Amino acid sequence: MSKLIPLYTPYSMKNELKTAQCKWDKINRYWVANTRILTKHPELQKYAQKPSKSYFNIPFEQKDEFKAVGGKWDGEIRKWYLMSFEEVPEQFLKYTVEIEDDWADAL
Repeated sequence: MSKLIPLYTPYSMKNELKTAQCKWDKINRYWVANTRILTKHPELQKYAQKPSKSYFNIPFEQKDEFKAVGGKWDGEIRKWYLMSFEEVPEQFLKYTVEIEDDWADAL
């Protein structure tokens, strides 16, 4: 029996994951794939790594534009972020900030 590997993907990939024959783990609430699926669909391999957050100091006037590309608000740190599997649009790169990642194990 093949080992199931968790995939850390955005919800918007649901149909693509179903097409690739990935399965939804109802208990842990994430998608899983075996090594055969990941070999057949190498574009999914980047989701087998636990994602991290990239933080940004987004000006209030640009918050809606940042949200439209997948940006989310972290209320504890009080910064905007994108997950590592999401591409950062060039216009937001200048707002990147470094945050201590003591919280990373809590993901």
